[in-house]
Amino acid sequence: MMIKTTFYEKVLLVSLLYLTVMFLLRKINRRQTIVQKGDTPVQSNIDELASKIQNWEKIPLNSNVSKHFYVEDLPDEFKTNINNIDAYIREHILKNEPYQYIPEITELYIATKSKEGVNSDKSFENVHTDSHFHHCQTYRFLICIEGSDNIVTHIMDDNKSIVLQKYDILGFDYANTLHYIENRNGYNNKTTTDGNRILLKLQYAKSNLCYDLTNKYTKFSRSLFENNKTRMGVSGKFVLISQFVSAYMFYFLVL
Repeated sequence: MMIKTTFYEKVLLVSLLYLTVMFLLRKINRRQTIVQKGDTPVQSNIDELASKIQNWEKIPLNSNVSKHFYVEDLPDEFKTNINNIDAYIREHILKNEPYQYIPEITELYIATKSKEGVNSDKSFENVHTDSHFHHCQTYRFLICIEGSDNIVTHIMDDNKSIVLQKYDILGFDYANTLHYIENRNGYNNKTTTDGNRILLKLQYAKSNLCYDLTNKYTKFSRSLFENNKTRMGVSGKFVLISQFVSAYMFYFLVL
């Protein structure tokens, strides 16, 4: 005797199967998190970048809204230092593994000083991964140019809480590592570096497919982010919902 299933039951079963596969992929495929201090070659390039940034008229220092600049929007004089840092990461950290650098989405990121207001900066404060392509082996490296004691990066999967300071390098699995940012905004009134945190973000993919997916998805999500910078619209709320489902898919499965 055949058991008939309704349309909604089929949707539920497909959703459960999808969530199960995605959850297992994220757990099994996740690469290790890397935390280290850049050595002398990296430090000299970071120092040069920091000096150039301070003299670049487009940098909105002490801003209460985060800013992102793709490498194509940066002055040419920045690019030599960025290329040197990329070469160091591939040779000394990735140990010449077959990761491809994705220069199109390299960006300079200036974090917001404030946690006030409701805009797309809130997406950083929710638990999330940076893409939904859990089958991909893709690294994101954060190179700290200027640190802030107010901002903590929490890596949920490794139970790590990191306050990035100048010369620090943090590498994590772009698609599979759960993390979020905490803005403590005047933490205990004892901050020693309370300006805007400035990071260089570089991404690396292990296959041509993941290179293309990461490149296109990052540009798509960045456009959504910019469209919701001053006010959270429908698309911004949709992104927050998708972040929530992706981050807590295990609990969706249990429930």
